[in-house]
Amino acid sequence: MSTVREEYEMACPKCGRYEDIKIAVIAFATLTPDGIDIACGDTEWDDDRLAYCDCGFSGLAKNFKADQSEQD
Repeated sequence: MSTVREEYEMACPKCGRYEDIKIAVIAFATLTPDGIDIACGDTEWDDDRLAYCDCGFSGLAKNFKADQSEQD
């Protein structure tokens, strides 16, 4: 199984965690009278999207770039 570091070159700059990172993404949802169907298709984000780690660190996606994490 691959990691977030391998797939997206991202890791938490505080604790080094690279198994998962939560990130605010841009996605489409279908609104109907019965509710919202969140699309599981294409999602997008850029370096300025909010991201956080389970250790409590939060910042922008660019703060989680693995090369920055290695410098700390």
